[in-house]
Amino acid sequence: MSRFSRRFAAAAAAVVFGFATMGSVLAAESGKAGSKPPVTEQKAASKRVHHKSRVHSRKHVTANRRVREAQEALNRHGARIKADGLLGRHTRAAVMSFQRKHGLKVNGQLDKLTLEKLGVRG
Repeated sequence: MSRFSRRFAAAAAAVVFGFATMGSVLAAESGKAGSKPPVTEQKAASKRVHHKSRVHSRKHVTANRRVREAQEALNRHGARIKADGLLGRHTRAAVMSFQRKHGLKVNGQLDKLTLEKLGVRG
């Protein structure tokens, strides 16, 4: 009997006899009671994507004096962000808002023109 036929027969038995999960069917079929069901390629891919989709953690970002000064200047211009020296998503949003209000290229970067308008020495 081929592998596909065994699985089909196991699935049919699960429907007929009411096995709880396909994993228990495959475990019963292979004689390994209590073993985990096989991980499908789709599940494995979703785990990999989930891992890669995480935003970088703080250990990968170094605090920067210039970023801290820019954050303090942005706060003086009305932003409400933490001046921690890390160029995170809130700082980028504040930078983009500042750039939009002052007619600069909106890119979320602390480039030379943005630092100049903020009054931060580059």
